[in-house]
Amino acid sequence: MKVIASHIDAIRELIKQTSDDSKYGDQLLYKLLVGARGKILGDLINRYGRVSEHNYQSICMQVEPDTYHDCNCVSEEGCWILKSLCQVPENLSLKFKDLMEVTTVDNSKQFGFTSPGQSRVNKFSNTRKDKTGYFISNHNIILLNSDMKLRVIKVRGIFEDPADLAFLPFVNLDGTCTDKFCFSKDNTDFPLDARLQDDVYDKVLADLGLSMRHLDKETNRAEDPTGPKRV
Repeated sequence: MKVIASHIDAIRELIKQTSDDSKYGDQLLYKLLVGARGKILGDLINRYGRVSEHNYQSICMQVEPDTYHDCNCVSEEGCWILKSLCQVPENLSLKFKDLMEVTTVDNSKQFGFTSPGQSRVNKFSNTRKDKTGYFISNHNIILLNSDMKLRVIKVRGIFEDPADLAFLPFVNLDGTCTDKFCFSKDNTDFPLDARLQDDVYDKVLADLGLSMRHLDKETNRAEDPTGPKRV
């Protein structure tokens, strides 16, 4: 995998084969790279149900006890829940599939996705009233029926913009923050499976209105009828 700058440089080299790359700023190319990655991954997941682990990111997030007043509790007492201290980045949104996983840091317990409405329904079920789960409220993760001593969770997902993690502090397993961050735009690999790289670049070029296939690819295709080699 490559860091962001390497992807931008590779896209510029493709642009130069048909146009002047100097009129496209790095910020624009990165925005198109993120959009193309999301489109390609979304299409693959909708079609096959999964993609490579190389497209995922995992982060640890602090949680703290809090109250939530929309879960059918006595209003003056509220409901005790666990809430993430930081806001979780936008996860790649698909119509029929939730790509985010929330677990304990050792993966011994997974919190299934739920909603405040479902939580209210579960309260009337003998088998589900104590069921643990999570939902997102104002970009914060809310854990229901969890161990209130829990102070850190692991979140795994395909985030719309991987660089959003650059604003999240790195959290130790005991829940303490460090002075490091979960993503470095300069040093952290951009989460994109190398086998999808050409398709993503093609999408960026198409969004710019440029040729989708550069000379090297056409040469490879002529030599190999199965198509260009993926790297």
